[in-house]
Amino acid sequence: MLLSRACPDASWVHSERLLHKLMPATPRQVKHVESLRELIWLFYKLLKDYQRHPSSRAARALQVRFDRIFSMRTGYGDLDKLLARLKRRKAELLMVLERPEIPLHTNASERDLRGFVIKRKISGGTVSRNGITTDK
Repeated sequence: MLLSRACPDASWVHSERLLHKLMPATPRQVKHVESLRELIWLFYKLLKDYQRHPSSRAARALQVRFDRIFSMRTGYGDLDKLLARLKRRKAELLMVLERPEIPLHTNASERDLRGFVIKRKISGGTVSRNGITTDK
């Protein structure tokens, strides 16, 4: 759990959400995004399987598959930048291969913070010694 708080974006769920922010303009770009989304969720499923039955052979295969997925070039600039960005986070995203007990998502951490965030929104921001600071 500590890892997910230390690296809030080191989450497969957050990584896939980045795809939703893309605005594909052509049917080809839409297809690339949909294909990548499928690949990411399949890879996530394989990581979950690995958590249940870790092995050094499976870890090596997952690292190779990760490199293959995130080294792809589609010709859709924003998607290619996203792939490169996620590839740079390989160590964080594949931490589970070293420590299968850590979560693949940050849902528990987000749930822990939810009450604070709701209270902050209702009160209109946070209060410091210097007064109210808005973080809307």
